[in-house]
This record gives sequence, C-alpha cells and structure tokens, in this order.
Amino acid sequence: MLKRQLDDAASPSPTEANENVISLATACRTRLVEGELALTLNAILDGRLPVIGRLTGLSLIPSLVVDADRHLQLRDEWRAEHSRTLSVMEVAEAMAVKQEVAYHLVRQGLLHTTTAETRRRNQRVAMQQLQEFKTEYVWLRDLAQGAHTSPKHLRALLDQEGIRPISGPDVDGCRQTLFRRACLQARPAILGTISPSEDVAT
Repeated sequence: MLKRQLDDAASPSPTEANENVISLATACRTRLVEGELALTLNAILDGRLPVIGRLTGLSLIPSLVVDADRHLQLRDEWRAEHSRTLSVMEVAEAMAVKQEVAYHLVRQGLLHTTTAETRRRNQRVAMQQLQEFKTEYVWLRDLAQGAHTSPKHLRALLDQEGIRPISGPDVDGCRQTLFRRACLQARPAILGTISPSEDVAT
C-alpha cells in the first residue's frame, strides 16, 4: 500500500528541477534522525514535499530526490515543534486536571518527561508526548460528557462489560479515572447504546 502511494507521489514534479536537491538516501545519512524519515515520507505523500526525480540503482524510498532547501525547512519545523515542552503544571492546565493528577501520571509512567537543566532541575513534557497521551488515553469524565451521562453511571456500565480503567481512585489512587482508548475501540457499540442516567450532573 505504502509502496503504491509512493510510486504515485514519485512522479517528477512539473516544476523545473534545480541543482539544490537531495536524495532520501543522502538525507538519511547526513541530516535525519530517528523518526524523521517517516515525517519526510508523510510530507511527500501529502504534497508538501514534491518529488523532483529518482536515482537509478536504488530501491524506491532511498532513490527519491527532493528539493534540499524545502526538505531542510520542513525538518527544522518538525524539530522546533517536537522540542517544545511544558512544565507539569502547564500539562495539568492543558488537561484540565489538578496538578497532583498530572504528577501522578508522571510517577506512574503514563506521561513521560525529560529533566531540564536550569537553575534547578525540573521535569518537562514534550508537546509530542502530550499528544501521544491524548491519543492513547481518555478520561472517564470526557467519555461521560460525550455519552450524555454521568461518570458514575458510565463507569458501572463499563465495569459490566469488563472494561477496566488503567488509573483511578480504586486502581492506583489517582483522583481522576483514566481508560485506554484501545479498550473502548474494541467495543465501539457500548457508548452508542448508553441511555442518560438521572444523575447526569454527578
């Protein structure tokens, strides 16, 4: 599937080619770190990085030739975005939870941090890590709001279906209840069949 998509995207760009180009084989050796080749391929597939040509004698991906300056610009944008970090307090604000909940996630290894060397050592969370957390987990309160029911009612229904939280008051002492999205996606009909309870405001 990916090979077919790249084959389609690898048609030489209609713009006039110039000498300031780079192959992905060279880019991988000289300017990319882990994860950036995948970002490069995504940029090719969505049209942000047109393919100018292909080198002979190489397999598909290493043979792709792109504009060197445009590729460097995209790479620098990726690094700038991924280098952005938040304090644990800022993460708590972004999640709309109390600071102690955010620190609990860090202690439990559910939210990964790096340690910034400033005047005093402090834990920082990369924006990418925060996004990955939101992709993998969901709060019970948010599920309940989306299902137009109360967290208490929804939790009881999920318990009946054998869907357990990964964190929460009765799991590890966290003040908020957290689920893996994958567990809910395996039973997609559950939330759609919930009828509102009487204690929606709980």
